[in-house]
Amino acid sequence: MASYTIEGAHADTPIHRYRQSERALWDLYGLEPTQRFVELTAPSVRLRVLEVGAGEPLLFVHGTVGPGSWPVLARELLGFRCLVLDRPGWALSSALDFSKYEYGTAVACVLRGVLDALELEGLPKTSGSDGMHVLVPIQRRYRYADTREFTEIVAKTLERTHRGLVTTEWSKSKRRGVLIDANQNGEGKTIASVYSVRPKAGAPVSTPLRWNEVKEGLDPAAFTMEAVLDRVKKHGDLFAGVLQGKQSLAKALKALR
Repeated sequence: MASYTIEGAHADTPIHRYRQSERALWDLYGLEPTQRFVELTAPSVRLRVLEVGAGEPLLFVHGTVGPGSWPVLARELLGFRCLVLDRPGWALSSALDFSKYEYGTAVACVLRGVLDALELEGLPKTSGSDGMHVLVPIQRRYRYADTREFTEIVAKTLERTHRGLVTTEWSKSKRRGVLIDANQNGEGKTIASVYSVRPKAGAPVSTPLRWNEVKEGLDPAAFTMEAVLDRVKKHGDLFAGVLQGKQSLAKALKALR
């Protein structure tokens, strides 16, 4: 496995904060990686590489690169398994003191990156408990078999490329990471409905979100009945897009198969 960090003018977070977080991560697992550097010419980027263990390479890009640079960067790094982008609103370079819920928001942001690449829109909401829901509004002609196949491919891919962060393991005793549950795509499956009040302390509400709210520090307990009513008055029904959207899965499924 290898971790790669963009150095230079493109980094938009204090480098020492990332170094401290990185050191804490390696110390946690008792690992001592080997460091080297890779120079890219277009865009002009210096990659710091930390290698440890064996297996397929994983590419983690810390820092923000302009949208026009990503195609060039991806072309020069075709040999690597994946790119994990530092998306606006989710600072991958911030301190690794995530709560259980913040791991879920991280996975939701990674999932959004996949949906963006497939030209699909996903809408996030809190479950009102420990989970996050990302709903992809599609045309009604698709069967449960289609939506489950789509979700399973995406989940298995992220499990492989984000080991330890994403899992499809159903057994809690064996699970390591955030579960993406493809089994929810089936007849008769239940889900915490949007705006439903959950039986937990403070009566939190399953609340639709804007993507810029899905970030470090998101607290599902803050979405009380009073707070959600105020949100609806201020922002309207953020869930409306789920009922109005009619996206096609055909192109995405073809790309994934």
